[in-house]
Amino acid sequence: MSIYDIPAVDTTIRNSSQTLALEAVGSDKRVLDVGCATGYLARALVERGCVVTGVEYDAVAAAVARPSLAELVVADLNDVDLADQFPGQLFDSIVFGDVLEHLTDADRVLRSATKLLAAGGSVVISVPNVTHGSLRLALLQGRWDYRESGLLDRTHLRFFTRESMLAMARGAGLAITNIWATILDPLGCEVEIDADGLPCSVVDWVRS
Repeated sequence: MSIYDIPAVDTTIRNSSQTLALEAVGSDKRVLDVGCATGYLARALVERGCVVTGVEYDAVAAAVARPSLAELVVADLNDVDLADQFPGQLFDSIVFGDVLEHLTDADRVLRSATKLLAAGGSVVISVPNVTHGSLRLALLQGRWDYRESGLLDRTHLRFFTRESMLAMARGAGLAITNIWATILDPLGCEVEIDADGLPCSVVDWVRS
């Protein structure tokens, strides 16, 4: 099974990219879930009256997602054009939930996605922040250790700051309407840091 899987989206936890994505999409929409994994977000969207189409490169994960989807395309977006997979179709919302950082040419994929937007439609994007406090502190100690998932997922091909993400969206012709963040304490996530080896003032500065 894909490591990018959760049993269900817990909407009581708002400090969650999945919950924020649901809020951003809304209800009763035609949605394209890009990188739908096992369909956990799609299932939550369907519960809100949305009709969801999915794209996923992992065939095993896609098979789990399929029952929740109106249509499913199994494809690697590093090899195919997104818009070409859905000729004649338009969507009210296109969701990239922690997907763009896994692509060799995220700019190209995002530009392609805009061709699939209905009038007044929106693109919802979630990406990890490479300037998160934990990574700043780790770098001060000479650490940059890839992991199976998280901020330093070993399959990440692209790293985004807030500004570089906004620049990419604007470069694709999108107007920024909302910016939300999930919050993790620099010493409370998966990035390994020797907290005792750092001056308290540095940790406080990063937290602020």
